[in-house]
Parts: sequence; structure tokens; C-alpha cells
Amino acid sequence: MNKPLTPNTEQVNRVFTSRIIIFGILIFIGLSGLIVRYGYLQVYAHDKYTTQADNNRIKLISAPPSRGYIYDRNGIILADNQPVFTAMLSLMKSKIQSVR
Repeated sequence: MNKPLTPNTEQVNRVFTSRIIIFGILIFIGLSGLIVRYGYLQVYAHDKYTTQADNNRIKLISAPPSRGYIYDRNGIILADNQPVFTAMLSLMKSKIQSVR
């Protein structure tokens, strides 16, 4: 007669334990790699990425506004485009006065 198929519990436990240990080591290596990379980015590469972020955020664009003509109802030009170069200086007092 054939023997019944019963698993060898010692062998099954050894295989299960070895798989758990291997899986745990792989998880530990992966998390250690992530922690090392996080530390590198936060400590050593901080200045580099801060500068890149500022350069990405601040961008100076010189774009003169396009202005049109203003006509009255008869088609006569009331306002035209002429460049005017003026500078204005506004001085304010250091104390804020309340308006009543």
C-alpha cells in the first residue's frame, strides 16, 4: 500500500523559518538603503537642491505690456502709445497713522 502524504513538520518549519529570515534581511537592506539615501539628500546635497529650487522658482521675464489705442465713438484717437520714462519716489513715515 501507498503511504499517506503527510508533510514532515520539521522540514516545513525549517523552510518557513529560512524564508522568513531571508525576507526579513531583504526588508532590512531595503529600508537601510532608503534611510542612507534620505540622509544623503538632507545633509550632503541640501545646498545643491536648495539652489536648484530657488532657480526654478524665480525667473525674471522682461515683457513690456501691450497697450492699445483708445478711440472715442467718432473714431478719433484719444490715447496713443508713447514711451515715457519717469521715476517716482514715495517716502512714508515710520509710524502708521489711523484714519478717522
